[in-house]
Amino acid sequence: MGLRLGPGPVFAYEWLTATRRRQLYAMRALFVGMILIGMMLAHGKPEGNPDGRISLQDLASYGEQLFQATVTIELVLILLAAPAATAGAVCLDRARGTLDHMLATDLSNAEIVLGKLGSRLIPVLGLIASALPVAALSTLLGGIDPLALAGSFLVAVGCAVLGCSLALTLSVYGRKTQEVLVLTYMILVAWIVAPLIMAIAYEVAVGPPPPAGTSGNLWTFLHDAAEWSNPFVLALAPYRKPGTAGIETYAGFLAGCLFGSAAMTGLATARVRRVALSQIGRPARPSLRQRLRLVRPSWLPRFPGPSLNRNPVAWREWHRSRPTLMMRVAWGLYAALGLFFLWVVWMPTAGILAEKTAIANSFQVTIGLLLLSTGAATSLAEERVRGSLDVLLSTPMSTRSILAGKWWGSYRRILNVAIWPAILTIPLLVDGGSWVALLILLGLVLAYGAAITSLGLALATWVSRTGRAVALCMTIHVGWMIVWAFVVAFLFGSPAMHHIPLMIGDPPFGVFVGTFAVSRMDYPFGPMVDITPSSLVPPLIVWIAVICGFAALLFLATLVTFDGCLDRISDGARRPRPKPMPTVKPTARVPSAAGSE
Repeated sequence: MGLRLGPGPVFAYEWLTATRRRQLYAMRALFVGMILIGMMLAHGKPEGNPDGRISLQDLASYGEQLFQATVTIELVLILLAAPAATAGAVCLDRARGTLDHMLATDLSNAEIVLGKLGSRLIPVLGLIASALPVAALSTLLGGIDPLALAGSFLVAVGCAVLGCSLALTLSVYGRKTQEVLVLTYMILVAWIVAPLIMAIAYEVAVGPPPPAGTSGNLWTFLHDAAEWSNPFVLALAPYRKPGTAGIETYAGFLAGCLFGSAAMTGLATARVRRVALSQIGRPARPSLRQRLRLVRPSWLPRFPGPSLNRNPVAWREWHRSRPTLMMRVAWGLYAALGLFFLWVVWMPTAGILAEKTAIANSFQVTIGLLLLSTGAATSLAEERVRGSLDVLLSTPMSTRSILAGKWWGSYRRILNVAIWPAILTIPLLVDGGSWVALLILLGLVLAYGAAITSLGLALATWVSRTGRAVALCMTIHVGWMIVWAFVVAFLFGSPAMHHIPLMIGDPPFGVFVGTFAVSRMDYPFGPMVDITPSSLVPPLIVWIAVICGFAALLFLATLVTFDGCLDRISDGARRPRPKPMPTVKPTARVPSAAGSE
């Protein structure tokens, strides 16, 4: 095999096919549109001078708000888009069988891994480059330091490279896109919230943390290292902590991200062929109970499950989707985060009980819904990739039964999320909280999960590519959580009586408000607003009905368009009848020459 110079044939092929898709340019337009929406929502109405003119100080303050909004939205979208673009790079090719063909050629491991990484990293970097002119023009308003703007883009590039490399490395070991995405997002969440967890744990266990810069203190060193490795803290440091971050700090962050990405890419390059060969024909790993040879007692009650006679698809989804090692690790990290919040809630020195419980519930449910959205679209999309959906569509089962089984198979994971508000609100119930309000709060969480599941199923039906369907589902979900609260605040300004009930449609804020309804504690949501818990119950019930209705409409839209998108004959359509064979009229017998004689 001769030495090949250049990016390699894998990169050339995948990049050529990617640039011909119009969805690539649509994603860039959507990315810039989200930033423009954030800039519009950050636009306040400055008071100005008595004569109505706006001073330079007002413009500088507006420029600072634009910078913070632009950087925050950019980092959030990059941390979501980078893993989604790379999570199926290897595991989807393994499912299609194309990875075996590539391994049978003279392509090296580096050409395969680096080609796939490069073809997926360049579009993510293109998203960052498309937002640069918008942010650069904002510097003309004043208030935006060009050095801070350049540093924020270095941070965004580092996050993009690190997110793509992490998802690609996990894709080498994973079998499904869903498990790779879930574990990747949980690792990124643990990375981002590590400084906050360290600060809370130190304050609860020891006391107020020592001042920053204290020499000879191990906790201060670890906390500062974790804090400055946080992309949001580092990007917003010129305004939150002026004078603490310079160009060398941003360059060091980018160098650290590149070093971590190089290490993970080297691991993926070294292991891709060996892992792929070891997974060929390997049976599913036995569960922990089977490995320990534990026998289930006959008196132990079983969890209710779907019936095989009523809906075979739901029964199949219930029994076949056993959590893999990656899913166990991801949900184990999620459970560890919930146990940490439970410890903080029970500690009497961490603040007001209702307030810290509401914050813990809001954060825990937000992360859980994000994990649920990653799997909402993959249940059906991966069936399309593997070809097993074609076998399912060839059966006499109705379309409604197929979609209902797929919906319930994805929706049952909401129990992993809904259990934490019930656990974290136990101290509020002990303190005299309302059981009825707790049931309403759990109903709101279940309604959020129903809407996300219906959205993922609809996008998996309407979009044929798995990665694109997952990315759209997550983008809409995150946009719903972020944009809705800003839109309400932009339309109504300062908090008012009609402001708070409208914001319940936002999942983090809805769970926050529902927790205060459980606590029976008046909470000042604004300087002029003091809402009682009893007044929060009716809007919570209304929003449960609205969100459930939205989920039902999405499911009906999916049901109507499912057969057309997948080329299946609908249940009510007239099937073509076989045409009768044409009758052949007997022809007159021609006498032969011998007979005529």
